[in-house]
Amino acid sequence: MQRTIRIFTDGSAIGNPGPGGWAALILDHSKRTVLHGGKSYTCITEMELTAALEALRSLREPSKVALFSDSELLIKGMQHLVAKWAREGWRNRRGGKLHYRAIWIELLALNAVHFIEWHWIKGHNGHREQEYADRIAYEQANALRYHLKAA
Repeated sequence: MQRTIRIFTDGSAIGNPGPGGWAALILDHSKRTVLHGGKSYTCITEMELTAALEALRSLREPSKVALFSDSELLIKGMQHLVAKWAREGWRNRRGGKLHYRAIWIELLALNAVHFIEWHWIKGHNGHREQEYADRIAYEQANALRYHLKAA
């Protein structure tokens, strides 16, 4: 039986929009990997999506994945909405251009490569791995904020 890789993701933005950070904690049997990054001007939605995208991009072969996020948009989007958006030309329900279309398209492609179970987990609720991803994402955003103020 193929092992399940567990991924915990989070995004943060100070000011929303403002400096943002993302983080992913990847647990693959006994191996623990932390990925993180940020952007000087963004919003939390972009960082939440980017965290999942970068974590999935990092997987070297098709895998069974349990991905956990506190972003309802990410989870509901991948479970229910992304196929509809693709069919409808990547438009939102009002007919406007879907925000972060390129990220959604790549997430959909990666969803076809891997067997992914998308799980929503309540944020700031004491879940150790999710809290860790949250802290790293915030630290990334805060480091960018500090860097921008110093410049």
